[in-house]
Amino acid sequence: MKAIAQFLGRVVRDPESKKVGETQLTTLSLAVNRKSKGGDNQASFFDLEAWGQQGDYITQYAKKGDVVYCDAEIKIDSYQDKEGKDRKATKYLIKPYSFGFVPAGAPKNGIAQQVSESTEDSPF
Repeated sequence: MKAIAQFLGRVVRDPESKKVGETQLTTLSLAVNRKSKGGDNQASFFDLEAWGQQGDYITQYAKKGDVVYCDAEIKIDSYQDKEGKDRKATKYLIKPYSFGFVPAGAPKNGIAQQVSESTEDSPF
């Protein structure tokens, strides 16, 4: 079994790419809103990774401020720091073909409202 997470959030800064061996690695930071107990919105920040051709696509088209969604595999890496202490780092690897953009004209309060408003006159 794999642990999977779904993200819908804003790109915090333009994606960054670098070569790792022969493969392109792209890193992407997302801000995701959540409601606190008091009802206020609080942002959580996540760093995601994409490899190869998908990373190239993200680097080319995703920009700071864009609303994006994706599925990611959760991976926990274990390592030792400089002082010899055991550490763990959580990584989110964007799954192939799961990355997309929310339409630029989407209302700020959600896509679901836009869909319901556009189908009110529909007989179906």
